[in-house]
Amino acid sequence: MRVLEEIAYRALPRVRPGCALSDWEWRVLVAAAEVIQQGSPVVITKEKIADNVETFLIEGSSRRAWRVRVLLALIETATLARTGQPFSRLSLERRCELVATRFERGSTLWWLCAKIRYLVLLGIYGDDAAVNATGYVPVRDRARFAPEQSVRLRRSRLANQVMESARAS
Repeated sequence: MRVLEEIAYRALPRVRPGCALSDWEWRVLVAAAEVIQQGSPVVITKEKIADNVETFLIEGSSRRAWRVRVLLALIETATLARTGQPFSRLSLERRCELVATRFERGSTLWWLCAKIRYLVLLGIYGDDAAVNATGYVPVRDRARFAPEQSVRLRRSRLANQVMESARAS
């Protein structure tokens, strides 16, 4: 597997320091986000989605982040044979049609391209705007996980167990 990673790093364009994606890979992600985010209750720009994904890749320090870059390169070039244009240069309507017909119902390489959906969803729902739009409450903010309350809750459960066992005997 190290060989594939080495080939990818040599074949893909260099990335600026502090970034996880090259400029054109970022543009492919923005173009995909524009299509996939349609109908989402979260109001967020396509550029912010791409930025969120890139931040995730940087902060996660994943050794497999190169696979994301290969996926973006595949998506960008997969449309060349069919349309004569890279994915990021297609019109929004053409990209929507391509995602609906090829990514969602396709096989082989198109099925692989469809995995971009997960990255875009990560970029959308990993944003703070998603918390307000969906009503999701992060675990750290839930009442039952408040530090003082959770100790009291555990103590009261323990007390209830002791009282029940005392009644039973």
